[in-house]
Amino acid sequence: MNKKVVAIFLAAAVGLTAAQAFRNDQVFADRAEEVIGETGPGEGNETDDTDPGVEEVEEAIDEDYGLSDVPINATYFPDETFGMYVFENFDTDYNGVLSRSEATAVRTITLVCEGVTDLTGIEYFTELTALYCSDNELTSLDISSNTALTTLDCSYNRLTVLDVGNNTALNHLYCSGNSLTGLELGNNSALRSLWCDSNQIETLDVSNNLELALLTCTSNLLTRLDLSHNTELRSLDCCDNLLTRLDLSHNPLLAMLYCNNNRITTLDISTCSALDNLYKTCEHQRVGDTIMIEEDGGACMWYDSDTVIITAVDMYRLYNPNSGEHFYTASKGERNHLISLGWNDEGIGWVAPSSSNTPVYRLYNPNGGEHHYTTSVDERDHLISLGWIDEGIGWYSDDSRRVPLYRQYNPNAFSNNHNYTTSIRENDYLVSIGWQAEGIGWYGIAPGRRTV
Repeated sequence: MNKKVVAIFLAAAVGLTAAQAFRNDQVFADRAEEVIGETGPGEGNETDDTDPGVEEVEEAIDEDYGLSDVPINATYFPDETFGMYVFENFDTDYNGVLSRSEATAVRTITLVCEGVTDLTGIEYFTELTALYCSDNELTSLDISSNTALTTLDCSYNRLTVLDVGNNTALNHLYCSGNSLTGLELGNNSALRSLWCDSNQIETLDVSNNLELALLTCTSNLLTRLDLSHNTELRSLDCCDNLLTRLDLSHNPLLAMLYCNNNRITTLDISTCSALDNLYKTCEHQRVGDTIMIEEDGGACMWYDSDTVIITAVDMYRLYNPNSGEHFYTASKGERNHLISLGWNDEGIGWVAPSSSNTPVYRLYNPNGGEHHYTTSVDERDHLISLGWIDEGIGWYSDDSRRVPLYRQYNPNAFSNNHNYTTSIRENDYLVSIGWQAEGIGWYGIAPGRRTV
């Protein structure tokens, strides 16, 4: 039997695409030849016109590959995007097979915004330490075999359950923007940072996570949050939940706290000597070491240990799906108007001071239809000389330089080619796909919150 015919036959049997069948034909054919017993003339073997069954051939190939050496095909990697990613990045000898040595050499897998629906096959990468699979269409994720993982970012998928019980080495977990109703972290004693915001989590037990330094659990359904065991905690963002009280008396290292839009009436920061800033969107009354809070939707206030030092402004971030422009404004009315015109609301990009010594200028290009923002008077004046319209001061930069806004430039876009973000992950991702990092555009006093 012709090797190529055998290969295509086997490929169809295991569900390969044409491209995959072509890629693996020699591998399958060579092994199939051994199974079938096809030999050259003069070797004395009797011929048999009866082909072996598909199951017999496939079983023999499976035995030959073993648990670690697997064909890169639709049987072992059902998602075509993931399969092609594995072939292009890890099949070093391009034989269409992921060998044990190839799989165990992989430390990082990055599949962001690729429309991936299934990561079956991830179990072969047993030495994987970092998995970045955010902004996809995953409804399930089995990482029980990836026990070496220290970083997992599965944010903004469609996960309803996430089991990290076997991932005891996990240091950083990002699972924001899913549909999780719970998160069991009892086995993750090495966890240092947790981002689980924008889910539907009703209870969150972090009592075993003694190394936890950063916790962001905004936009969930939490009614209580026990942090009495988390003495290493330095940053807490628990905005937009259903909390009625918050006891931080066991968190002496806490330096950043965001807890607005809850139902809190008592906040104990009596031992938080490291607390630099307290951010809320409400009016406050301070009584001794306990802050009594009246949730009335008042102005954003920025507190130090005793004194209100500055009024803060939420900066809204919007995206135009037609032009590709990101737009930033402090005006709720302008935000609502743009949403009515079809812009996507991406939540609060950052929190700006209401005033400072460093204004951020806003300009508009009537030819390209885009906006630009800069703290540089020279850049502002140069753009005006080129025909841009000066729209005045858009907001102010924080003179204390607490939270940087990273600026990126897309050299492939004629217009709408700048982006600004507080997220270093977003910055690094854009740079990885060809954008140019232009450093820090300005500073805010607090990061924002993304809208799902």
